[in-house]
Order: sequence, then structure tokens, then C-alpha cells
Amino acid sequence: MKFQSLTVRYEAAEDRIVILGSHPKATQILLLTRRLTFGLLNALSQQIQQTQGDQRLAQAGLQDELLSMKHARALNRIREAQVDRVVVTESPERLPTRLLTQIEISERPQGRLLIFKDASGEIARIALDAAQLHWFVGRLATHSRTAGWGNPIPVPGWLDPSAEPASGKSTGRSVH
Repeated sequence: MKFQSLTVRYEAAEDRIVILGSHPKATQILLLTRRLTFGLLNALSQQIQQTQGDQRLAQAGLQDELLSMKHARALNRIREAQVDRVVVTESPERLPTRLLTQIEISERPQGRLLIFKDASGEIARIALDAAQLHWFVGRLATHSRTAGWGNPIPVPGWLDPSAEPASGKSTGRSVH
């Protein structure tokens, strides 16, 4: 199944990050363990740094500042895109909840392709452009903090927690 949108939240009862992936005909709930979340957060953060960073600024110790600004701009683009988005209210089929065991990341010309797998194989995939990738990394970091999973949470220096929406008792955020 190819997801068209994601909602990310923390579920205290499961002590898991929950990804709600939507497709016009079905909705899939994916559960991420702390270990898988931290691995994904680390891998995606490094890829953002490699693809959007600047070697000269890194040598000058200013790369975190550059990436922080790019992150803030990406979040603003996502927020602006959500304002114009029409919400579809039909009830798609709800597929069984799946505990993820692996997430493959493939580079695409316009961003990254995430392939979600459990013990039985591939469940779903989603393509994320650069802005959506920033949004996803930010949500993983925010919900890891909310979970109280302790330190060190593998959050890169450029990811400013003040740029993320207040997490509190939020039901989750979505990207389309």
C-alpha cells in the first residue's frame, strides 16, 4: 500500500510511537518501538545533514544553524500546505495494527522513500519530499521526548525543539 498521508503520535498505553498511514481506501496503524524510532531518527537526521548541509559551514561550525533555518522553513511550508488541504471525511477500511521491525530508506530524486516492514514483509511505503522529511524527523523527536524515553535521544543539534509545535496532550500531527 502506498500511503498518501501520515499522522504521528505517541501512545502511552503501548509505549510506542504510532504512525497512522492513510490511503483513500484504507488506514493502517503502524507501531514503532523506541529502538526502531531512535534508529530511524538518527538515519534520517544524518541524511538531511548530508544532503542539505554545507561542508564549508560544517568546517566553520555553522552547519547546525543552516539546517535549523532549513528545518523551520520546511515546517512553515508544511503548515501552509495544510491550510489549503481539503479534509476527506469518508471512513476508509481500517487494517490491522502492525508492529514494525524494519524501515528501509531509499533516495529518490525529490526526497526519500520509506518502506515499512514487519516480520511478514513489506506493509506500506511513502515518498517524502525534503519538507515532509523535516516534518517527520521533527515529529519523531517531539514524540520521543513526550514518551520520556530518556537520554540520549538521537536528536541532531540543528533540530530546535522550540520550532516544533507544543506536544502536550496533542493527538498527533499529519502531513499529506
